[in-house]
Amino acid sequence: MSAKQVSVVIIAACFVLVRAAGHQELQWKGKIEEEEGVKVIKNPKEPLYGEITLDLEEDLTIGNDADERYMFFRGVSSAVDSEQNIYVGDSGNFRIQKFDKHGNYLQTIGKKGQGPGEFEILSGIYVDSEDNLYVKGFQRISIFDKNSKLRSTIPLGTILNRWAITEDGNILGVTYTYGSYERSELKKNVVLINSQGVPIKTIASFLSEYGAFMIDGTALGAYNSYAPMLHLLPLNGNRSIYAWSPDFRLYVIDSTGDLLLIIDKDEPREKISQKEKMQVIEDEISLVKRTKRITLSESKVAKKYKFPDFKPLVTSILTDDLGNIYVFKFDREFIEKKELKYDFFNKEGFYLYRVNIPSIISFFIKNGCVYSTEYDRETGYARIKRYRIKNWDQIRKGARPFNRNQ
Repeated sequence: MSAKQVSVVIIAACFVLVRAAGHQELQWKGKIEEEEGVKVIKNPKEPLYGEITLDLEEDLTIGNDADERYMFFRGVSSAVDSEQNIYVGDSGNFRIQKFDKHGNYLQTIGKKGQGPGEFEILSGIYVDSEDNLYVKGFQRISIFDKNSKLRSTIPLGTILNRWAITEDGNILGVTYTYGSYERSELKKNVVLINSQGVPIKTIASFLSEYGAFMIDGTALGAYNSYAPMLHLLPLNGNRSIYAWSPDFRLYVIDSTGDLLLIIDKDEPREKISQKEKMQVIEDEISLVKRTKRITLSESKVAKKYKFPDFKPLVTSILTDDLGNIYVFKFDREFIEKKELKYDFFNKEGFYLYRVNIPSIISFFIKNGCVYSTEYDRETGYARIKRYRIKNWDQIRKGARPFNRNQ
């Protein structure tokens, strides 16, 4: 056997994990390859360990409509620091509320305004490994230290739709570049921006031909759930991850935007039915009628509305503090099932589980807990809830190479 053949055998070697009970060997049926010096984990269609459902037990609720300190109104986001303090960003009240791990109010950060430490718009918060708090507002990101004192501000000359902060203070973000509005062309980019707000590197660009368009002076297309999306979010270890929704390919990058790892999965493509297309169109026409009091012709909208041939393979991505990755693929039936199904990859990129999570729309996972934002439909106010994952320690996070000497 030649050296080249030996190399191929090693690269394509299967991975197994031995069950503690019964010593049953489980074989990972994927491949590890290399593309231009970057490792590519090619996962099979089925997960190594099958399906598992997160067993959630609610142990904390923060929110009280009768107490102004605990009142969260609109555009609510949350984050948790190393001491498990909980930060709640509330765009409706232009502030961040800080609570301890038991839900006790600690302090208010910021207020409505245009000055230092004030917010005109509050569209996201993030806490880094040193407990600095980053607040994204209108054309700037405000940075507060662990004592909630304003440390600095990063001006933004562009709109960031998704973003992550690197440990050296730079920003990884998603920006849009508009092409032909008539053809609904929109380029979506992953960019690196320095601490002065200056773009210094374009890491990746993807072209979408399914952007917004105009009919009778009304913009449509923004709620096309099948239009390609560019996802980006932070990973642990000063890494980030991005994905282009039409392809099941996850790109792990370092703080400079250099590619570290590619994660693939064998995922079949599914065509969008005519019924599904018409449902999107009907939903958007109904929204325009309800919010703008405008009635649009269904046939006229359908004639101009654009859809890709296939459904997106990556609708959303979550990560946890251990570097595990959770990928959700859009399925209209999840609303009725009241359960979301995520593909679970460990930090090395191996597809380990199909994870079932109760239908919580906005949440993140940290310290073996699910933190969610849940709205009251009648009042419009939000609650922050923490659920302990009772079976977290039973979820296997690793896979190791087969050792013939064992």
